Amino acid sequence: MIQPKTVTAGITERVFLTPEPTSLVLILATLVLMLRYLTGRPLGKMPPVLPNAWPVLGHLPSLGLRADLAFQKLGKKYGDIFQAQLGTRNVVVLNSYQALKDGYIDGGDAYNDRPDFYSYQLFSDGGKGTAFADDSPAFRKKRQFIMKVFHHFGGGKAHEQLDMNIGEEARKLVTLSKSFNGKPFDIQPYVTVTTLNIICSMVFGKLHDYDDEDFGRVMKNLDNVTKNMINVGVLNVFPFLRHIPAIDTSGREILDNKRKIMSFVNQRIEEHRATFDPDSTRDLVDAYLKETQTSAGRSELTDDELAHIAVELMVAGNDASSYALQWGILIMALHPEIQEKVQREIDVIDPSTPVSISLRQHLPYTHATTLEILRFRPVTPINGRKTKRPVKLSEFNSCYENLL
Repeated sequence: MIQPKTVTAGITERVFLTPEPTSLVLILATLVLMLRYLTGRPLGKMPPVLPNAWPVLGHLPSLGLRADLAFQKLGKKYGDIFQAQLGTRNVVVLNSYQALKDGYIDGGDAYNDRPDFYSYQLFSDGGKGTAFADDSPAFRKKRQFIMKVFHHFGGGKAHEQLDMNIGEEARKLVTLSKSFNGKPFDIQPYVTVTTLNIICSMVFGKLHDYDDEDFGRVMKNLDNVTKNMINVGVLNVFPFLRHIPAIDTSGREILDNKRKIMSFVNQRIEEHRATFDPDSTRDLVDAYLKETQTSAGRSELTDDELAHIAVELMVAGNDASSYALQWGILIMALHPEIQEKVQREIDVIDPSTPVSISLRQHLPYTHATTLEILRFRPVTPINGRKTKRPVKLSEFNSCYENLL
């Protein structure tokens, strides 16, 4: 303990405190911890914080059902970069093209990590696959593998087969739509089957019939995962609630449905092993089997990782493609004059010419219309990243923050 020592000088008494060794150690330890904290966070100007945060809830009540639109409106007042409190989490919102470009593109790998959201960890089983994995040598190896597979579909026989599959599925969708003879019907499930079938042809090299029972069950499982990923979003900002079983029912639904999808995928992997030919790569699974024949491939790619990558493509890839196609159909129906111009441009192409992405250069108006549909209704208006180290963005310093 610190012992008081009294010194008398004239009529004035002064009291000095003489620290003992134990106290000195505690003081020094505290100073060291403070210095480590400060040196781990950049000093300087931080993005403005939105005012009027609610206790516990933060700014969630003021965002409404369309947080992306609310952030755009707030950006007009608080700028392109600001901080918001979402439940128990503080986030830095990047709210313009320039802010996103400065961070995600010009900022290099500093912005490549993913937030430790509960839904992300749940779906990826702690970071497996690539969609919700942090940047690392293993992540880059997996991403490189996927890009190589997509490049494989960009040319040669694989590209021709993909074009044929897309054309076949498009004809099925048109034929089915005509069968309703102009009567109203819900096109969503049919579009989902179409896009998922094309993705499955790239992953497993096979198109499924609409009445395929296994395929139908997987579609239901995928739909349940998507819906429950949305429902479990509240646990991303209030993660402590996941420990209450009555609240985390969506989390259990995700795990149950994902387990069934993984079983479907693993069965397809084993079927491929039995028919694998290293000289003929049919799809993603074949590319994986070929890659793992080398010691370098085996070090990062496993059956479990492949299964997670396949599930990611089936869930996220299908959602993106299906939503975009549904919005495209709706917008064409609401704007027949645009539909007519697109059709007029397509009619110039020889009907006997197979459908191919290579025709894009001959269809500038159709291409521009497609891009405008994606701009008008982006599939993911809000996405999350996390900085892997202290960074400076524009005139602001941003620590290890979650970014939106």
